[in-house]
Amino acid sequence: MLRDGRRARTVFRECVPLSADETDELITNISSAISATVFGNGVVAIVQGALAGLAYWAIGLPSPLLWTLVTTLLCLVPILGAPVIWGPAALFLAIGGEYGRAIGLVLWGLLVVGTIDNVLRPILIGSRTKMHPLPVFFAAVGGTFVMGPLGLFMGPAILSSFGVLLQMHRNRRSDSASASIAA
Repeated sequence: MLRDGRRARTVFRECVPLSADETDELITNISSAISATVFGNGVVAIVQGALAGLAYWAIGLPSPLLWTLVTTLLCLVPILGAPVIWGPAALFLAIGGEYGRAIGLVLWGLLVVGTIDNVLRPILIGSRTKMHPLPVFFAAVGGTFVMGPLGLFMGPAILSSFGVLLQMHRNRRSDSASASIAA
């Protein structure tokens, strides 16, 4: 898309059976939904990494700053995320006989770090795309389920595009109803 984006946009404009203004609105909507999803994912990764880092520091893991950075980077990768780091860390603690710290890390990881993703991501993406967070959440989860990691971005973009197309259809119907009443 970076290399051939302009050409793809031109082909898209030629293939879509909408007016030029409607096509521009649809393209703008798709672009904003994707950028909102990228922004939301970045913020969520930083927050999850910071929360996991607090746990690493609190339970006394060696090099908590390094593990915070690694966790943050892995939170950007759909499906992997924070459990790839805090899970083995908890296992390491349990093997070393630190059962309380291991259980604490698992509980913090599941209840706080994992949950913040499901709460914060739909709010961030929904506020930027002007959609309610619940459909955004289901679009991201459903998109990931159907399309894999790419669906995390495409699910909200498709939902947002559907909303724009539905509004365009409503506008056309109300315009044609107004025209028939005037005639």
